[in-house]
Amino acid sequence: MVPGSTSDLAEVTAETGALVDHALRVVVGDPQSPSASFVIAWAEDAQPGSTAPHVHDPSQVTLYSSVADSTGSEFPRASRLLAGVVPSSMPDARVVFFSAEPLTRLDGPASHAVEIPTFADPGGSGARVYLAVATPDVPAGVRPRGIFFVNPDGTFVDAEGTCADNPKACSAERADGLDLKAELTRAIQP
Repeated sequence: MVPGSTSDLAEVTAETGALVDHALRVVVGDPQSPSASFVIAWAEDAQPGSTAPHVHDPSQVTLYSSVADSTGSEFPRASRLLAGVVPSSMPDARVVFFSAEPLTRLDGPASHAVEIPTFADPGGSGARVYLAVATPDVPAGVRPRGIFFVNPDGTFVDAEGTCADNPKACSAERADGLDLKAELTRAIQP
């Protein structure tokens, strides 16, 4: 990750219509000859009474590479990069990836939620940033799934806005029997 340029900020504003204050460019592969790159951009939290758009949703990029199968034929294999910024209005929140399908863990039994580490914005904004790679083995699943910001008290916000748009999708009894809040809280427990 490298700090975004003025042109990165202008590109995001042109594409989304939202004014952004900060940007990071995620470079995949050799920085001198990257195989791909994308921009994460966000605005400072809007001031009370402001009508300026607030941008802090994550970027999600799907990268494809060719993988040979047992017959020697190549087929595309997708990996998803999940990257974004923890909202400054949730300073103690932890970042959790949730999937209705079980996720295989190297350090223990399968689970439905896993914490993603955060780090300081290398551009110096003071924001906390996350970056995770979901290999092709991690199923895309059905909503609600994806990135959640979880406070120590168990309250949470999903980065994609699914819960705000449809609260029952996140709080109602789920057909698969999973308790979303319990899964998210378990992921941040020591």
